[in-house]
Amino acid sequence: MVTVAEVTSRYENFLIPVLTPRAGVCNVCKTSVLPEWTECYQCHTQRTGLSATADVVVPIALSVKGEQWAHELSSYKNALNPSVRASLAIGVGAVLWRWLDAHESCVKEHAGVHEFPLVAPVPSTRGRTDHPLPRILREIVKPTSDRYVDLLSRNARYPLGSREAHDDRYKVSRRLSGEPVLLIDDQWTSGGHAQSAAAALKLAGSGPVAVVSLGRHFDRKPNRDDYREAAESYYRTAHAQGWTWARCCLEGTHGA
Repeated sequence: MVTVAEVTSRYENFLIPVLTPRAGVCNVCKTSVLPEWTECYQCHTQRTGLSATADVVVPIALSVKGEQWAHELSSYKNALNPSVRASLAIGVGAVLWRWLDAHESCVKEHAGVHEFPLVAPVPSTRGRTDHPLPRILREIVKPTSDRYVDLLSRNARYPLGSREAHDDRYKVSRRLSGEPVLLIDDQWTSGGHAQSAAAALKLAGSGPVAVVSLGRHFDRKPNRDDYREAAESYYRTAHAQGWTWARCCLEGTHGA
């Protein structure tokens, strides 16, 4: 039987780590910001515009525009060939499995909880019913399969694919009683979807909410020169740091 370590070994060749918060790194989503900022524009807007946001956001790796991890996070759900989608879903699930085995304890500590009894995906806002992430969490990733719940669904009042953050962007299937929730997203772009999901859960009575995203979308060539310089500095630092399963963006290096 093939092990999770064997399935994920090829990812060590191209995964790029997300940096821990510091000058030039957003405290929330851990993307690049100008050195004098502590939050990116999107995270600041969501924090001030939503009734609540996630207690901790943890991207696993940079999803750099034009590079392999970004390609796989798109192709595992969009490739035309079903066998390609199935193969990539196993790989994506194995990455999440291995990372959670090493670092969920760190996420719990930063969220201030002893456990996440509920694990839910951030739903697609494109209206698709065949999104592979729910199946990955239910059937492939052992650390999430026993805790998986269908808690959230898209609110049809919002246009398909829109990114704006709203308290009622998602509907919650039942009233919660203070349970902490681990939200899983495949890719954090602006954060509007994941933070809207966190707000909906908290309004429905959840406890602390943590978001783990497989990829943090990263554009090395934003429009403004100062943003481009900040992005390049971040990218070079992250690339030089190199990938290891023993490190996450919350506390640096610890047990894998």
